[in-house]
Amino acid sequence: MPPPPEFSLSHLNRRAALGGIGAAAALGLGHLNRATAQDATPTPLATHPLAGTWLAMTVGGLSPSIFAPDGSVVLEWAVSYVDPAFPDLDVVFNTPGIGTWEPLDERKAHFTVVAVLSDVKGTYLGTATVEGHPSVSPDGQTFNDLEPETRVTLRDAANQILSDQSDIVAGVTATRMSPNSVIFPEGTSVAGTPTG
Repeated sequence: MPPPPEFSLSHLNRRAALGGIGAAAALGLGHLNRATAQDATPTPLATHPLAGTWLAMTVGGLSPSIFAPDGSVVLEWAVSYVDPAFPDLDVVFNTPGIGTWEPLDERKAHFTVVAVLSDVKGTYLGTATVEGHPSVSPDGQTFNDLEPETRVTLRDAANQILSDQSDIVAGVTATRMSPNSVIFPEGTSVAGTPTG
């Protein structure tokens, strides 16, 4: 049976050639020497004590956080919350805060992250921008953010500022996370719950 009119041997050869190039490229990337790639783009952030994964305690609850050595940061928090800036909504949903960080000195840093806000139907409401100034302890195992410059800025869907407040998330404390040690802040036991 002959191939359909739109199908040709040259068409097949082009596909095979492109597929072969794609496969060769994928194999080549699979053997990329990661140390060489890192050496090609060195970063002083990798040696800053803030680089790593943290369990932060905030006014709104626990917030697992990653300060990556490439200068990116991800702050996780509760998926939903009540926000007085949106009085007609029972709840506002928000994404993790994603942004960047930079050192200010050998232990202190500055970060800015943005979270996207939506309502229960998925309607875009705007964004929340959080700026912080964590300072890592001398042993590198904890940090706190006591700076009054720490701020939260809410913007609506048209990027108009709804609120811009500083010193409302100050007092954040965090503990470095590791595979063998995740230290939760000291809490109180619920009645009837074993404590040890």
